[in-house]
Amino acid sequence: MNGRWITLVDLKKSLLRIIGRQGRFKWGDNYLAGIYAVPGEAPKGSRICRLNSRKLGRALHLLSTPERIFAQLALYNPDVFELHEQKMLSPIPQVHPLQGNPLAAGLKLLPVKGTSLVAEEIGLKHATAVVTYDDGERQRVPHPYLGDLLVYIHPQGSAPYAVNWTVKLSTKDFDEVARGSLKSLAKQKENREKARLRHAAHSTPSGHPVHQHPATRSTLIRPGSRSAATQVCIVSLKSLSS
Repeated sequence: MNGRWITLVDLKKSLLRIIGRQGRFKWGDNYLAGIYAVPGEAPKGSRICRLNSRKLGRALHLLSTPERIFAQLALYNPDVFELHEQKMLSPIPQVHPLQGNPLAAGLKLLPVKGTSLVAEEIGLKHATAVVTYDDGERQRVPHPYLGDLLVYIHPQGSAPYAVNWTVKLSTKDFDEVARGSLKSLAKQKENREKARLRHAAHSTPSGHPVHQHPATRSTLIRPGSRSAATQVCIVSLKSLSS
């Protein structure tokens, strides 16, 4: 920032909260969710849950019933050694999520692109916030998005990796923006096209097509992966109840 300090009072409340909790996170710190499952922070109408985990030694802040279910599924996996809920997706290039973890010592961990570049590549407008510097200059900066569940997995005999697990109630929640408001046919078409671009960006290194499912979509972040979008896993709520 050219030696200038951001005036915190001028930051949007959510931006300040997220950056304050996660902006300088490193392995060994106590993890703090970007949004707490408490009134005033969680979205209105959400089914918030604070899930106590013996495995992690802390409470997880989950913002919906599907998030709670899939967090419990993740923690049941013996290969899962950590889970970060409401995790900031850095707008700028950032180190691999496993960077600094003892289990990843000696691994070549390539950085992720950052959401600003990804948004530019697929034709989406990134969220922003206005900040004011101590010299009075105002500037619009990217506002970080939050992932639902970032799951860290270490299979026996294999290298650890991370999966950014996005949980929604239905497939429409992946494809639509601001579903709470009515949209014109043109806007619906625009949203479908944006969704198609997002899905096209999520492909395997070998070019295999994306798998889609109404319940969840997840992104595999393996050591050595330059992009956060390399592979999508399939998990079904329906299959669990059958």
